[in-house]
Amino acid sequence: MNFDVLNQKISEATGTLFKGRFSEHIHGGCISETFKIMDGVRSFFVKAAPSSQASTLNGEWVSLCELANNGYVKTPKPITLTNEHFSADLNFLVLEWLEFSNNSPLEGYRTLGENLANMHLHCRASEFGLKEHNTIGGTFQNNSPETNWSRFFLERRLIPQLDMAQARGGILKHRSGLEKRVESILKGHDVRPSLLHGDLWGGNAAICSDGTPVIFDPASYYGDPEADMAMTTLFGGFPNAFYAAYHDIRPRQPGWRIRHIIYNLYHILNHYNLFGGGYLTQAQQMADQII
Repeated sequence: MNFDVLNQKISEATGTLFKGRFSEHIHGGCISETFKIMDGVRSFFVKAAPSSQASTLNGEWVSLCELANNGYVKTPKPITLTNEHFSADLNFLVLEWLEFSNNSPLEGYRTLGENLANMHLHCRASEFGLKEHNTIGGTFQNNSPETNWSRFFLERRLIPQLDMAQARGGILKHRSGLEKRVESILKGHDVRPSLLHGDLWGGNAAICSDGTPVIFDPASYYGDPEADMAMTTLFGGFPNAFYAAYHDIRPRQPGWRIRHIIYNLYHILNHYNLFGGGYLTQAQQMADQII
């Protein structure tokens, strides 16, 4: 693989000549190829995706910049985004290389809980959404601004997933009743737009070798902080120390359990739309609980 264009972009972005070479493939998601590039002194993490998936890399770039600019929770520093085609019509997202701890100390997760709570409390906007759209996994995520949270969640999040599921034959029983119930519950919830990671499951957080917690692979927007916290309980969850530290700063609000189910229904439907399988059964069980 010819790295000339990539090296040039990294050199321009960092202000220092970089002549990197491929080092190793890194285990990543299902959308992008991920690898480490290094020159013997500096290393960077690279995501490569076909041009047809350029919006995915751009959405992650915007999300990382939004999170980094606020500074409450560490993210890999975004270095450069290139749509130059130099190999197999690929686009590239280049990030800071971080070394992760092998044992994920609990103190790091306590700090993560504190940092995330402070981000949710202090990084706020006047509207729900984000200046640009992005993707959740490989699924388009509409971030068009909206001042009403229940309308935003229904129209930009839940209904599109229900429509996609129905198009592939995954029809939830009592859909109209589900939508009305979700609207009713969220209308009664007082929420201000807070900056979210947007895809915060355990695989998208880690502790660096120096003990600093980091989050990555975001699908950010401004929304209800409970949406982030709800997702942390999916797919294995986070250590109890994380939740204790978070809720010491930002206590749970009445009705949080049912809202967690609502917010996680979005992600379970998305997993059904991406992967099929038993996620539809899980989604129906969650819908029944909501209704």
